[in-house]
Amino acid sequence: MHGDINAGGMYYRIGEGHKEYIPDKTVDEEFRLLTIAAICDECRNCGFYEGNIYLAVGCPTAMLTAQRESTREYFMSSPHIDCEYNNVHYHPISPKAQPHPNPLCALERSLLPTILD
Repeated sequence: MHGDINAGGMYYRIGEGHKEYIPDKTVDEEFRLLTIAAICDECRNCGFYEGNIYLAVGCPTAMLTAQRESTREYFMSSPHIDCEYNNVHYHPISPKAQPHPNPLCALERSLLPTILD
């Protein structure tokens, strides 16, 4: 994934360099920006630019219990996403964010076209 994102009046470049691993992704805003870029990529692939989305957030299985609530709060603190990614405007709203073990999120991704129909 790479491109330019304008979110919150700030411009960011996605895909240059590598982010260092941190066990708790909720300690900085970079993880949120990467997630927003990924949401925009998925929305573009489905032709979906505005409306409600269900955000299934992946957490390492070993840390799910300890980080479930902080991860949910991290994403729900700003459920309205208003951004421009690769020169396309997106305005999805995430009324619900639910942390799941990483493998389950991959399964839920396969259900995305069904959910959006």
